Amino acid sequence: MKIVELKIVQTYKTQVIVNTDSEDENTILKLSSEKADNMSHDNWGYEDTEFEAVNIHEIPKELSKDHIMLLECGYPYHKIKKYSQEDAEAELEAININ
Repeated sequence: MKIVELKIVQTYKTQVIVNTDSEDENTILKLSSEKADNMSHDNWGYEDTEFEAVNIHEIPKELSKDHIMLLECGYPYHKIKKYSQEDAEAELEAININ
């Protein structure tokens, strides 16, 4: 079993109108980005999702099924690897998994 850290990038496309006389592309980009961010994101047109593996590690053999279950729930590895078996069981109970 492996732990895979992913970078996920979603791409959207939209258009905005900015009121500026500037010809500077950086200024226009800043103004248009602010305008797009302030508009309803529901109006952005989804285009694509890209996944990139950032890190891939073997799951250490000493991790229990409870530790692995926490990883599958989205807990970060750097936190889980410090948990004792009792900590892992308590965390699962706290989130109502066991």
